[in-house]
Amino acid sequence: MLKKIITYIVITAFLVSCYQLEKPKKPNDLISKTEMVNILVDLKLLTSINGQNTKVLDSNNVDVDNYVYKKYSIDSMQFVLSSNYYASNLDEYIDIYEKVKDSLDALSEYYMELEGKPIDDEEGQDKRTVNKPKLKKELAKPALDK
Repeated sequence: MLKKIITYIVITAFLVSCYQLEKPKKPNDLISKTEMVNILVDLKLLTSINGQNTKVLDSNNVDVDNYVYKKYSIDSMQFVLSSNYYASNLDEYIDIYEKVKDSLDALSEYYMELEGKPIDDEEGQDKRTVNKPKLKKELAKPALDK
């Protein structure tokens, strides 16, 4: 009987505490939706680079978060507050992430079209071709000739 009462009290307290959730207030320095899309695209690209080859960013001393904060002249608190605000407004949040997905898809299509096409210098001479698999193999080989 005591277990039932304790269980009832815990469940009731949990439901009441969740019911009182308030949406975050709009921050004074809210990042615009357009800028938030750009920030999230950059973060996704940079984290993808880091996921594929951690040495690329590490060897260039790039801290993904600080790079983005400097690029967009924002700080971590402004980003978190803006992100929380948009996350609490589901329609705006979905709109932002649909634009992020569209932007990433457009970038992917653009680079897929470039793959294998010649890259010309100023004089119009073909210097090299973009070939993703070959480039990956070249990056993986250690430089022994130097």
